[in-house]
Amino acid sequence: MKKFLQSGFTLLELVITVVILAILVTIAIPYYGGGDIDCNKSRPPAKLGVLCPGCNPFVKARGHNAAALLLGVASDVDRFELSHDRYPESGELDLGDDPWGNPYVFLNFSDVEGNGPKRKDHNMVPVNNFFDIYSMGPDGKTATPFTSIPGGDDIVVANDGQWVGVACFYYQK
Repeated sequence: MKKFLQSGFTLLELVITVVILAILVTIAIPYYGGGDIDCNKSRPPAKLGVLCPGCNPFVKARGHNAAALLLGVASDVDRFELSHDRYPESGELDLGDDPWGNPYVFLNFSDVEGNGPKRKDHNMVPVNNFFDIYSMGPDGKTATPFTSIPGGDDIVVANDGQWVGVACFYYQK
């Protein structure tokens, strides 16, 4: 009488393996894919686009005082020096609310020590030299690095006004 040796996997072993792999993939996808950031839901508001296309040469000519001139706080555009009381302080920018009902945020770098509150790229380097203007995006939350989940959907002005868009698209420019 001959004995046949059986080789291979049983159906039960295959089903268990597939279930374990499915569970691992389900757990891993939100972490690998960036969680709940959906860059396509965020669009740069027209107000920021109108404000900043010509910022860069203006900022280079006027230095940090350019923010006050751009925002209409100072009426004399030809002046290089502004009195400090006419320069906007950090806080909410008076451009109304963004499309999600959050106020625009203006951060004057002359009010800030170090790089802590400045908006940063993936190398943790500030993306502007004089001021930050941004919206907290659809989730109403923010964080300074563009690579963070709360900061990824923010609408930002970067490169001293040369780039306006959703933070998570900054590296695709």
